[in-house]
Amino acid sequence: MSAIAGILYFDGAPVEPGQIEKLTQVMFSRGPDRQSTWSQRSIGLGHCMLHATPESLGERQPLLSEDSNFALVWDGRLDNRDELIREFKSRNTALRDTTDAEIVLHCYLTWGENCPEKLLGDFVFAIWDGYKSKLFLVRDHVGARPLYYTHNDVFFAFASEDEALLTLPGVSSKPNKVWVATMFVPAYEKCIDPCQSWVEGVRFLGSGQCSTVTIDGQIDISTYWSLEPREDSCYKSDNDYEEAFHELFNDAVRCRLR
Repeated sequence: MSAIAGILYFDGAPVEPGQIEKLTQVMFSRGPDRQSTWSQRSIGLGHCMLHATPESLGERQPLLSEDSNFALVWDGRLDNRDELIREFKSRNTALRDTTDAEIVLHCYLTWGENCPEKLLGDFVFAIWDGYKSKLFLVRDHVGARPLYYTHNDVFFAFASEDEALLTLPGVSSKPNKVWVATMFVPAYEKCIDPCQSWVEGVRFLGSGQCSTVTIDGQIDISTYWSLEPREDSCYKSDNDYEEAFHELFNDAVRCRLR
């Protein structure tokens, strides 16, 4: 796994020098191949790279759009790459390369905040939209990759590790007593906010959730996917059931074997 981090100061306050670097340094073990940062006025993004796929060898993050008005940091593995590449070809959309990050950035440019519905895989990512002055964060459908965040009246920050956020001023590192209580009384989990973390000052984005953060401090969290019961698939024979299962299973394995 790689790691991502970022901070957005409200009301146009500039990112402090070296602050993004502090976040990435804490997460060095997750991305020893390269640590990179980018900042512009009140927004700063950081990335720790771990080369896990052939395409990631040519990946450079934070990734900017051609007009530099969009910036992305991505940690993940995109499993429906071929499908999306075919979609962009049909739209005459020119990709600069076929890295996962480039494909996901163009998904946002094409479908906006509906883009998570187009993606399959294990991932978290954040995109700064310079036109709308907002930060868009996404966690994969089942929460395979972590994404923590914290906020106050001054800034909003996120990272792949909660320990990184504790380096920021004003973030409480006191143990969350309610969360600790669930370790001793598991049934208590049903009565608390499931997105609390082990420290008071940090939360995490839930599985299948996305969040929009504006420069004036407005934070909106929504669910783009949840596991819902579906109608049973009906086939004529046991052999048909077996064939359908193998087709689905083999396709799921194939797209994860990069």
